[in-house]
Amino acid sequence: MLVSGAGGASDEWTHIVDAARPEPEPKPDPSAVLTEVARFTRVCANDRPGTTRLDGTPNRSTPVTRPTTAAAGVEDLRATLAAAGEHPPYVLVGASWGATIASLYARTEPARTAGLVTVDGASPFLKDTLTPAQWATWMDKIRATDPGKGLEAPDYPAAVRELRAAPAPPRGLPAVVLTSDRPWDLAVGGGST
Repeated sequence: MLVSGAGGASDEWTHIVDAARPEPEPKPDPSAVLTEVARFTRVCANDRPGTTRLDGTPNRSTPVTRPTTAAAGVEDLRATLAAAGEHPPYVLVGASWGATIASLYARTEPARTAGLVTVDGASPFLKDTLTPAQWATWMDKIRATDPGKGLEAPDYPAAVRELRAAPAPPRGLPAVVLTSDRPWDLAVGGGST
């Protein structure tokens, strides 16, 4: 199950940007993640409530309660998998905010989780690594990107509390962490994080 980043819909997994000829928008491509994974196993991706397509149009799902917590994302994931008739166990692949949702799902549904992959996952330890001023600046930046109009707006502080209150990750759960080979500068002072 592919779980997109904040505000992102399933087309994040079916489109790519050509590094050699960057286009203004990502384009559908047979080498995208969903298509490549579908060559060897069943794979699903969904549009969470309140997310938008890569072209900026809202998906057809209902507006989402805001701010959006990771626990709400887990409930939506449970409902989606049940409605689709998918049977566990699942390998969850989450990108950024989606990694937070997938991680919380794995902790609260260990019997239904066969593996976990995080792709540039939002870390529950970010607040611990930043100064209080940097954390406040980061939260201001998150609030400034709030799209409004009933769209998803992640509540990172609540998500950190939810993850920390959840059971420990299941022992022996196969997990892979994929990260960029270039640091991402949060632009909150003090260099790259």
